Amino acid sequence: MLIGGHRPGQPLKRWQKVILKTMTQFCARMILLFGPAMLWYKVDRVKVDYKPYLGPDWTPSYNGASTIVGNHSSWCDIVLVTIMKFPSFTPKSGIQKWPFIGPICELVFDSYFINRAGTPEERQKIVDAIADRQSKSESGKAAPLMMFPEGCTTNNTELITFRRGAFQALHSVQPITYNYYSPYFNVAHDILDVLSHMILICSQPYTTCHVKELPVFKPNEYFFEHHKQGEEEKWMTYMRVVRHLMAEQLGFKETQSRLEDKFAYKEMLYPGKGSKNKTE
Repeated sequence: MLIGGHRPGQPLKRWQKVILKTMTQFCARMILLFGPAMLWYKVDRVKVDYKPYLGPDWTPSYNGASTIVGNHSSWCDIVLVTIMKFPSFTPKSGIQKWPFIGPICELVFDSYFINRAGTPEERQKIVDAIADRQSKSESGKAAPLMMFPEGCTTNNTELITFRRGAFQALHSVQPITYNYYSPYFNVAHDILDVLSHMILICSQPYTTCHVKELPVFKPNEYFFEHHKQGEEEKWMTYMRVVRHLMAEQLGFKETQSRLEDKFAYKEMLYPGKGSKNKTE
C-alpha cells in the first residue's frame, strides 16, 4: 500500500498521484542533500541554434518533447530529473520486483519496463511500444519519457554510441546533459556495484552538478535533406546529430565504444557480474 485507500493492482486516483509526486520530489531532494551532499545544482536552458539543422523557420521551445534524452553517469541523474521534470522512465524489468521502488516506478512514474535480454523480435516489440508511448507524450496525454540512449552508466568523460529506442520513430526529443564535480571521487557509476558506489559518493564533503537543457529537437524534411549521410537510415541521422549536440555541451569526445563493451570489460574484472547485467 503506497498511500491510504489504495489497493494493490488498482491505478492511483488523481489526488493520490499529486500527493505521491510531491512526496517523491521532496524525498529526491533530501536524497541528494544527505547522500552525495549535493548542496546545490545549477540548471541552465542553453540557447543552441538549431537553424542549421531544422531550417531558417525554426524557433526554440523547451516544452512538449515526447522524450528527454541525457547522458548517464550515475543514479543521481534519475534523482535530478525527477525533481526537474518528473518524467516516466524505461527501467529494466527486474526493477519492477523491487520492494517500494518497483511500485513507485509503475504507479507514480507510469514507467515502461524493458527486458534487455530479449530476442531480436522482442526487442523490436519494445521499440514499437516506446514509439506508441512517445506519441501519447508528444500529444500531452502522458508525461515525457526519460531515456538514457547510452544504455548504461559510463565514466563521465565520453559519450558512447547511442541506442535507437528514443530515435527510431522520429518523435521529438529534448537533450539534457549532466556535468558533475566532486573534489575527491568521480561521481560516475561506471562499472562499480551500487553499494560500493553509494558508499564512496556519500563519503565526500560535497558534490555539484551543472545541468543543461537544450531546446526540443523535432526532425523534419529540411533536416534529412541537408544532414543525411550516405545510406544511413533517418533514425541514424537523427541519433548522430543529437549525440553530437550533447557532446558539444558536455565537452566530451564521441567514442565508438558500445554498451556491450562495458559488459565485456566488467566480465573481465568481475567474472560472472558482467553478463549478469545483461539479464534480469
